[in-house]
Amino acid sequence: MARAVWSLQGESHSSPNLIKIFEYAFCLPGTSALVERVFSLMNNAWTDGRGLMKESTVKGLMTCKINIGLACEDFYNTIDNKKDFLKKVLANEMYM
Repeated sequence: MARAVWSLQGESHSSPNLIKIFEYAFCLPGTSALVERVFSLMNNAWTDGRGLMKESTVKGLMTCKINIGLACEDFYNTIDNKKDFLKKVLANEMYM
């Protein structure tokens, strides 16, 4: 089915909307596993004991957790030796 749609893509057709529908349908993820993983990580970070954290703090934690891929201790050890990096973070500059 997908091959048929992609083979029609370069040609002129009388039903271009049908191709758009197929393209949209095929770009959707097959499962919600990624979204469920993010919610699971968020629930682990935003516990009852940490319920007073701002949304921006939770967002920052999730961004680090998902994009960096290091354990907290490993990440700490990585940036602890980079004094310039820490100065830029504290100065609110772009540091990546």
